[in-house]
Amino acid sequence: MSKKLFISMLLAISLVSCGGKYKVVIQKEGEEKKTEAAATTQAAAPAVQEVKTSYQQELLAKMRPFDKNVKADLKSGVDMSGTASRSLEGWDAELNKVYKLLKGKLSSSEREQLKIEQRQWIKERDRKAEEDSAELGGTDGAMVYNMSLSEETRNRTLELAKMYDEK
Repeated sequence: MSKKLFISMLLAISLVSCGGKYKVVIQKEGEEKKTEAAATTQAAAPAVQEVKTSYQQELLAKMRPFDKNVKADLKSGVDMSGTASRSLEGWDAELNKVYKLLKGKLSSSEREQLKIEQRQWIKERDRKAEEDSAELGGTDGAMVYNMSLSEETRNRTLELAKMYDEK
């Protein structure tokens, strides 16, 4: 590819990616230029819109590196039980934060209902963890139990974060 053609193509890509309206004509070496390149820009730059992120999105972004480290540690096979416990602790801390935030947005009757739902959820979470780890014993059983608790806690945390966003 000739140097002029390459530079012309690079210029065309650059101009198109700038967001304005551009017409670029690429001229091959030795050809007669038939039209001129014209560029028109918009009269005013578009206003920057503020993008509001939800608490749930912020929470997921915050916990993504944490989850990634947990998965890497579990794959390594080293201290899997400890890793499962750390995962549970991390998500449980976030659950407590969002629970308190949500309670602050609710009426007294809604807070009471949330409290009842949360107690029921805890019972169901614990029952599921027992079921998931029932056939295993020792450290494997403890790891599966904690990972089940962690996954259920993660799901509940995100559910409460969504409720918080919707209030």
